[in-house]
Amino acid sequence: MAGIRRTKSDHMLLISMRIKNRRLEKSTGTFGRVELTKHRRTGQHFALKILNIHKVIKTRQVEHVHNEKKVLNQLEHPFIVKLISTDMDDTNLYMIMEFIPGGELFSYLRASRVFSNAMSRFYAAEIVCALEYIHGKNIVYRDLKPENLMLCRDGHIKMADFGFAKELRDRSVLHGFQEITLMDASSILFSPVFLDCKKNDAAGAL
Repeated sequence: MAGIRRTKSDHMLLISMRIKNRRLEKSTGTFGRVELTKHRRTGQHFALKILNIHKVIKTRQVEHVHNEKKVLNQLEHPFIVKLISTDMDDTNLYMIMEFIPGGELFSYLRASRVFSNAMSRFYAAEIVCALEYIHGKNIVYRDLKPENLMLCRDGHIKMADFGFAKELRDRSVLHGFQEITLMDASSILFSPVFLDCKKNDAAGAL
């Protein structure tokens, strides 16, 4: 996993954190887990994403892990979760992320069954702002769904999970089409344009 290297600052940041037993709502996955961490000196909370290297390789997720780190390192936006630092040891990869306390938008949607028009417009506007910023970086997200939208304490969204994101070499591709594997993202939530063409572009993200 050469794409994620330990630096002195990364290592010291991990040492200065204390892993809690408490798990976040989105705590487990196929090859990793997320735990709540607390900086010993400042008391600030972070989300620590722990990925088992063997499972990442076995499930062929190496490219997705590298993608998430590479893409998030380029992004800084109020509606996108922030990657703080990365580290690794012989067993795991570690990604220290901004802690978003509100949980998934999906949980609120499931509880309320339907959002009001005003609330729907509010979230849609923030999603569009985030996507416009991402596309301005020549990046397509490719995995937009309620489970990947986190809620801050003040109710604003944070877009998360960038493993399926892709950086495009040619900006003109954002206005055309680019071939991608059909199963690259969550097929149940593919846009009609994508399903019709088996291709994806910036417009397909909407």
